[in-house]
Amino acid sequence: MNKILILLSAYNGEKFIEEQIKSLLAQENVDIHVLIRDDGSTDGTCGIVDKYVNETNRVTLIKGENTGCAGSFYAVAKEACENYPDYDYYAFSDQDDVWLSDKCERACTALSKLKESSNYMLYASAYQMTDASLNPIPTAMLPSNKTFGESLVIQPTIGCTMVFNYNLLSLFVKGGADGILMHDSWIYKMCLGCGGTYIYDDKPTILYRQHGHNVKGGDQTFGQLWKQRLGNFLHSRCSRSVQAMHLLERYKDDLTPENKVIISDFVACRHSFFKRLKVAFSPKYKTVKFSHEALFRVAVLLNKA
Repeated sequence: MNKILILLSAYNGEKFIEEQIKSLLAQENVDIHVLIRDDGSTDGTCGIVDKYVNETNRVTLIKGENTGCAGSFYAVAKEACENYPDYDYYAFSDQDDVWLSDKCERACTALSKLKESSNYMLYASAYQMTDASLNPIPTAMLPSNKTFGESLVIQPTIGCTMVFNYNLLSLFVKGGADGILMHDSWIYKMCLGCGGTYIYDDKPTILYRQHGHNVKGGDQTFGQLWKQRLGNFLHSRCSRSVQAMHLLERYKDDLTPENKVIISDFVACRHSFFKRLKVAFSPKYKTVKFSHEALFRVAVLLNKA
């Protein structure tokens, strides 16, 4: 039976976290341990978690200062890397979702087929969005080519569906926390860039709860989505290229030669019009949806990527 360590970052999650813990402990045909880092909650979150710590040996709580979502997930990943190295796989979890009982088993089945062929392994799945009461709401998945160049343009999956091996966890921790905007986007880029294997499961494995207080949700209307995209475009802080710069600095010795060229060109385009032309018309950054690709290429030409 595969052993999985679930890495959960909690912050003021008293309303939903107990339901999530129950769904994690109810995973079928796997040996589960839940490592929870509280990110400085001021409500009853820690009290709820402590109840499970005292009732079962399958939940551990770490209390820390408030660092924000990315910093807290990095901290719990670092704890896992240093003190829990003997698990078969590791998984990120949010505090307010509900996992379907076969989520981890499906991930293990998929990842086990790669053990002989890939150093870095990442699984992610589709999800079913719900309202606060877990009633299903329309859910649209973001199609993906699963290429490194595309990963510099879009993030097609979310961290709370991700399961990965110790090698990828170690690589993530190796880079440090500074400059990471979101842990899931970072580890996805890192895996593909360093020659890892990414598996996508198109069967939903979690109920992805939208309740107005999510750090990042997916329940925007079409109009809201495009208003956000236009705002990001007009007031860009070049977040894509800044993230690429950090990624290149930290993993220059781990990136594959081809991917090192792709990311180096993207980073360099901030300071060279000719590089911007090269990136803007390169097929290396192609996305499945034309709208994403078109906005990216215009942003590159205007030096706002």
